Amino acid sequence: MINGIGSSYSNYYNYQNTISQIRLQQALSKNPKYQKQVMESTQSQYRDQYRSSSLDFLRDYSSTMSDVMQSANSLKASNSAGVMNSLTAVSTETDVASVTNRYGGYASYAARPAQDMTLEVTQLATAQQNRSDGVKSGALAQGDMAFTISGPNGNVDINISATKDSGATKTNGQMLREAAAAINKSDSGVVASVTQENGKAVLSLQSRSTGTDAAFEVAGQMGAAEGLQNISTEAQNAQYSVTANGETTEHTSQSNSVQLDMGRIQADLKATGTTDISVRPDTDKVVAAVSDLLKNYNKAVGFLQDNAGHGRGAANQLRNFERSIGGAQSLQKLGITTDKEGQLVLDKEALTKALQEEPTLAKDLLSGRGGLAENLYNRSSSAMNTNSASLISNDLKAIDQDRFSDPFQFSNMYSKHGAYTLNNYAALGLMMNYLV
Repeated sequence: MINGIGSSYSNYYNYQNTISQIRLQQALSKNPKYQKQVMESTQSQYRDQYRSSSLDFLRDYSSTMSDVMQSANSLKASNSAGVMNSLTAVSTETDVASVTNRYGGYASYAARPAQDMTLEVTQLATAQQNRSDGVKSGALAQGDMAFTISGPNGNVDINISATKDSGATKTNGQMLREAAAAINKSDSGVVASVTQENGKAVLSLQSRSTGTDAAFEVAGQMGAAEGLQNISTEAQNAQYSVTANGETTEHTSQSNSVQLDMGRIQADLKATGTTDISVRPDTDKVVAAVSDLLKNYNKAVGFLQDNAGHGRGAANQLRNFERSIGGAQSLQKLGITTDKEGQLVLDKEALTKALQEEPTLAKDLLSGRGGLAENLYNRSSSAMNTNSASLISNDLKAIDQDRFSDPFQFSNMYSKHGAYTLNNYAALGLMMNYLV
C-alpha cells in the first residue's frame, strides 16, 4: 500500500501532506478565481499529467520496495518464522534410517542450536511369528482344534470343531481358515493368516506390535495347525546408539520408530548400519526464497532506473540500490552473479551445493549479520522511509515554479511551521484568498 512509505509518524505525515497538496491543486484548478491565474489550458493539462504520474509512481514505489523488504525478511536469521529457521532433519543413509523434524521449525530448537549426530543401529525390533507345520488343504481333518493364545492382552481360547452341522467332516483347509477368522476377530494382539506353501496349507500367527512386550504363547490341541506352538521368529527390541558431541549413549526400543535429540527428531529404523543425522534449513525452501529476493531486487532496480527523474529522492535510491550487495567471492559461493545487463542471476544448483556441503558458511552469507538478506532488507527499509516529497521533487517543481502563487507551497508552509506560528497564519490567509 502507498501509505506504507515511511515507518515513522513524521514520514507518514510527509507522505499524507504531499498527497494532500496534489489533491488541493486539483480542487483549486476548478475555482474561477484560481483559473484566472493559470496561464494556458494546455499548461493545466500538462500539470494534471504530472500529478497523475506522481501518484502512480508513489503507489508503485511503495509496492516495489515492500516486495523487496518481505523477501529479504523471509531469509533473515532473526526471523523465527523465516525459511532459515524452518528446519528439516537429514539422514545420509536413508536405507538405515529415515528422519524428520517432529516440530518442523524454530520453536523446537529455541533453547539451543540443532546438533549433528551419528546413529548406529545394531538390531531392529521384530514381531514374534509362529507357523504350523503344514497339511494338505483338501485332506479331511483328523480332529478338533482347541488351543489358547496367551499374549499382552490376556488369554484367548480358539475352538474349531472338525465336524460340520450336517455331520460331514471338514477339510484341513477349512479348519485353518476358520481358526484364522476366529483369531482375527479376537482381542489377542495377534494377526492370523493362511498361506499355501509347497502344496500344503500353513497357519501363521504374528504379534500386532514389535518388541518383547508383544510376545505371545500358544498351547493346547492344535489339530490341523500342529506346530503352531513353535516360535519361528523371536520378538526382539531395537538396539541402537547415538553419538553427539563426542559422547555415545546406548538405547533400546520396543519399536523401530524412535525419537532422537530430546524428542525433536523422529527416526524410523530400517536396517542395521550407521548414518549421520543433521538438522538444517530446508534446501528447497531456501533456494526458492533467494530466487524470489533476487527477482524482486532486480525489479526494484529497473523500476528506479525508469523513474529516477521524478525527484532527487528517487535518484538517491537508485544510486543506493545500484551499489554492490556483497563481495563478489561471497556471492559466487552462493551461486549469485551479475549478467551483462547488471541483473543478479542465481545458479540454483550452485546454491543447493553450498547449502548441503557448507551449510554454516552459506547460512552466514545469506542470513547472518551483514549478509545478503540483512543488506537488502536495510536498503529497502531505507527506501520506504524516504520523504515522499523528495521522491517527486522534480514533479512538484514542474507543476509550479512560483513559490508564492501555488497552493502547494502554501500547504507546505502550513505543514512545516507548526499549528500556531505567524508563518502559518500567513500561509493560511494566502490559501483562503484562492478559495474565497
